[in-house]
Amino acid sequence: MTSERAGRVAQPVARVDARTAAAQIEREFPGVVAWFGRATRTWWAMVPIGSGWRLVEAIDPAELRQAILTRAMWPWPAHAVVATSPATGMSRRTPQGRSG
Repeated sequence: MTSERAGRVAQPVARVDARTAAAQIEREFPGVVAWFGRATRTWWAMVPIGSGWRLVEAIDPAELRQAILTRAMWPWPAHAVVATSPATGMSRRTPQGRSG
């Protein structure tokens, strides 16, 4: 999901700092579960929306806050669209105006 964010690179995150940042986000947004993905090197949150849940991803805690605030808009970021590959049936996000 981070490939659309040209010029943005995930920075190394210390485990303690990640826990602190995730806990702060969870305090700011009651009902949200946040974490740093060590394998993906990106930030994630499970956010309530309507009667269900949505998983959002971000490159850093500030962007994760923005994703949580704009969770009703999907896909996020707003400039991306979800494309489904006819060959695999798998979804992937691509910037609007670009295909395949």
